[in-house]
Amino acid sequence: MAKKRTVNELRQVKDSVYKHPWMEKQKLKTELVNEAIFLNDRMEDLWHYHPDNPNKVDVVWEYNNIKNELDLIEDRIQQLS
Repeated sequence: MAKKRTVNELRQVKDSVYKHPWMEKQKLKTELVNEAIFLNDRMEDLWHYHPDNPNKVDVVWEYNNIKNELDLIEDRIQQLS
C-alpha cells in the first residue's frame, strides 16, 4: 500500500514539477490520485457515523456491543489458561 502523504509533502512534490517537468508531473498526478482515493475512503468511513446519515451507526451501542464481546473472549481465554 502506498504511503499516505501529508498536504505539505504533496506541495513539495508539486513544487518539484518545475525541476523535472514530465517525470515529476507524472509522480504528482499519481500522488494526487492516491490522495483523492484515500480521502474518498475516509469520507465513506465517516459517513457511517455522520449525523445526517439516516442509517448512521449508533456509536454507543456499537462500543458496548464490542466491549461485551471482548469481555466474553477474555473470559474464555482465562478459562483456557
